[in-house]
Amino acid sequence: MPIAIMVVGCSGVGTPDRGDGQHPISAAEVEANAQVHLPPGTVLLSTTYQGFQDWHLTAVFRILGSALPGFLRDGGFGQPTPGLRAVTNADRPDSDTWKPDTATTIAGVDQTNNPVGKVYRKLLLDLSRAGEVTAYLVAFTT
Repeated sequence: MPIAIMVVGCSGVGTPDRGDGQHPISAAEVEANAQVHLPPGTVLLSTTYQGFQDWHLTAVFRILGSALPGFLRDGGFGQPTPGLRAVTNADRPDSDTWKPDTATTIAGVDQTNNPVGKVYRKLLLDLSRAGEVTAYLVAFTT
């Protein structure tokens, strides 16, 4: 009689789990998973990643305003829509570093109906600081 044994597991290699299945990831991991290219000089402010077969990541980072067109082009985002609040506090509740709802001058991209490959993405750009952009990125698979 054949016997089948299946071992299933989930781990975040090299990154500590916060107890809720989420853990921070590096800029290279953000790029690889979200299919973006972070421009030189990007300041990664915070990230979370949770997943197994399907995954969910959030990242907030700051880039120079002059790097924004290249970031959008290289990431396949197209032109952001002024005033579109594609990302909100609810995308990462219980975080002191994730506050997209406080941004006042914004533009956004919502690719949840038009994924890049199998990756669904949302992007909120906080344009309120002269010379730099704070970007809130959500990427996930289903």
